[in-house]
Amino acid sequence: MRGLSIAYSPTLGYAKVDAAIAALVEAVAGVLADLGARVERVDHVCDDPRAAFDVYYYGRIGYRVARMSEAERALLEPRLAEMAAWGQTITLHQMLDAEMVRYDLGIRMKRFHERFDLLLTPQLPIAAFAAGAEFPEGRGMRGWLDWSPFTYPFNFTQQPAATVPCGLTPEGRPAAFQLVAAPFRDDLCLRAARAYEALRPFALPAL
Repeated sequence: MRGLSIAYSPTLGYAKVDAAIAALVEAVAGVLADLGARVERVDHVCDDPRAAFDVYYYGRIGYRVARMSEAERALLEPRLAEMAAWGQTITLHQMLDAEMVRYDLGIRMKRFHERFDLLLTPQLPIAAFAAGAEFPEGRGMRGWLDWSPFTYPFNFTQQPAATVPCGLTPEGRPAAFQLVAAPFRDDLCLRAARAYEALRPFALPAL
């Protein structure tokens, strides 16, 4: 890890993160520094692009679903069909506005990675929850993007990212961190992920 510069951002500037997750990821920053990386905390990386991402993402779902046959549409999960229906109401101007947000975020992250090789964040702001649920109950969430504030920005910019387990919460639920690099620098994500994994191998407790 020597020679790598890493920005550690606990929230990107807008995400709400459970205290247990924040503590686990902060410890990761210390491990990467011990491995020789220069780690600097950066509290604000970008503004939340969620509104533009929703337009961009749902609009494309709506476009594809509109071109399916009636028989194919009948096979869709209800939630996906709902997203497609919303996406089919999006106007061209709304889509172009979203595209400009995506472009501006891409430029911002390009400049960001002129300073930093990697960005370290939590992978999720919450611990793992029950399989089969779209979102955990009692958290004020309405869909899966509500618990993905660290991932959709880089789906938007098409940057490589790696997810690495980093321990268990006090309740015994697994947590992970995320490493993000500039476009086409997948090698840096994999290098840092492997360095951490070699020093802190993750194993679930025996059942």
